[in-house]
Amino acid sequence: MKVLIATDGTMDPLVAAEAATRLAGDDGEVTVFTVIEIPRRLLTDLRAVYGESSEPAPIDQSIETAGHPTPRPHLSFDWPGDDALLNRYIDDQTASRTDAVVTALADRGITTTPVGVESEDSVSEILSYAASGDYDVICIGTHGQGRFEGLLGSTSTKIIRRAARSVLTIRS
Repeated sequence: MKVLIATDGTMDPLVAAEAATRLAGDDGEVTVFTVIEIPRRLLTDLRAVYGESSEPAPIDQSIETAGHPTPRPHLSFDWPGDDALLNRYIDDQTASRTDAVVTALADRGITTTPVGVESEDSVSEILSYAASGDYDVICIGTHGQGRFEGLLGSTSTKIIRRAARSVLTIRS
């Protein structure tokens, strides 16, 4: 059985590992999946955290062919270092949100694949990934940190309502 554990990092890793182990069995496949939202306005802060310059490296230009470079006082995104910086942040967040569950599964002899993607719509990403990987069941926690949990419904509630496959909620 193919099991997708969707987590925001708040799920109890021991409970999740126990449920996934029972579902996957000896020959099953388990993926621990997380969705990371990155508002682009945070790039300046990320550059500071990772020790990157807030300005791109100067480009060697010939005054005769390119003219004088125009200074750019504040860059918000879309300069060559952004992709690498964002990928590094996604890798760090993926590890911090999935490592505990991956370790708990490894302690039970289950090899897992941690996956992190960037998106502003975690529900659609989880459902899309589950469908594209042909997973049999989605495991998701019931107590996350959704911004509008009481107002618009939690991620787990939306997954339960929209999923085309079985969903196991894990109370943590």
